[in-house]
Formats: sequence, C-alpha cells, structure tokens
Amino acid sequence: QLSGEFRSVRPMSQVQEQVNQEINRVVSEMGFLKRPFARSKLRTAMDPCETLTIEFPGDSISIMCDDQPPAVSQADGTPTTYTADDGAKYVLAQTIRGDRLIQEFADEDGKRRTVYRMTDDGRLELTERLTSDQLPEPIQYTREFEREGGRAQEAS
Repeated sequence: QLSGEFRSVRPMSQVQEQVNQEINRVVSEMGFLKRPFARSKLRTAMDPCETLTIEFPGDSISIMCDDQPPAVSQADGTPTTYTADDGAKYVLAQTIRGDRLIQEFADEDGKRRTVYRMTDDGRLELTERLTSDQLPEPIQYTREFEREGGRAQEAS
C-alpha cells in the first residue's frame, strides 16, 4: 500500500510555515549567537517535499522527494551511503516495521527519522523528527499526502 506517487494535501506555503514554526520554537531555546546559524541549517535539513515517489524494486526501498536523487537502500535496514544533490553525504537506512516504512538519514550533525504510514482514509502520513546534540530538543512535525494516479502496489 505504501508504493506509489503522492502529493502534499496542504499547499506548500502552509507546510513551510508549519516547519518554520517548529524550527523557530526549538531555536528560540538556544543561545542568541547560535540562533541564526541553527535556523539556516535546520531550514535546509527540514526542506519539505511536495511530491513523494515510493517504490520497492527487488529487496530495496526507493523514496524520491520532489526531483532530488532517490534514497535507495536494502529493505532490511542495512546502512548505505546517500549523496544529496548538494554533494552532502549521509548514512541511510530504511526498513518496514509492521505498517510503517522507516527512513533514517544520519551525519555528524544529527539524525533525521521519517516514518511513513497509510491512514484509514487512504492518505500517506509522514512524521519527521530531527535530533541533534546541538538542539535543546527534537524538531518534529506530521503531514499528509494524497495518492496520485492508480492503485497501490503491495510491498514485498
């Protein structure tokens, strides 16, 4: 059910505002000199997708956010290296646990964990959580996507 193409339910301006509010809430607890740097870095790290494409080729999971390179790894959670379109490298691990697809990106600055699940009304729910030793507390938000096109395909 998790495979397919999905589009944000809410307009991106509203999604970006939600993410910015969460970033500002956490950054406001930081020291005055760290705030501008942290806010800028977090906005880059938490750049929300308007579209998602989730596929299960063979024993792998592939998730593509907008036109960024797809995040592809083994479905058993084996870590691999992911290179973002800006050249940044991350450790990527993806797995399915029950009805949830869990994706984790990690680097020396912290970890971003995204959990995908289908809701009872057929929408894709995404919950993203960013943790770092530099943050006073994690940043987290949840949003929904609608399926574009045809029926879902079962994940193996």
